Amino acid sequence: MGQLPQLKFLDLWFNEFEGGVPREFFDKDLDAIFIKHNSVVFDMPDNFDNSPVLVIVLANNKLHDYVSASILLKPVRPF
Repeated sequence: MGQLPQLKFLDLWFNEFEGGVPREFFDKDLDAIFIKHNSVVFDMPDNFDNSPVLVIVLANNKLHDYVSASILLKPVRPF
């Protein structure tokens, strides 16, 4: 993703990706990360709560962790 500095939306829906999600995804200044309907297996990275990403969709994967309630209290930046 370092070679795509203008990337704002990362959309990986309905693929057959397996394995983990790189923690670097959650450090990028993205507007949205969609990783829905894959075979992704991962724990929430330690930088997840501090991510600048506005929308993160991880539905229908194999998450091994929970989303901290602190993420719900983050101030929302306007689009």
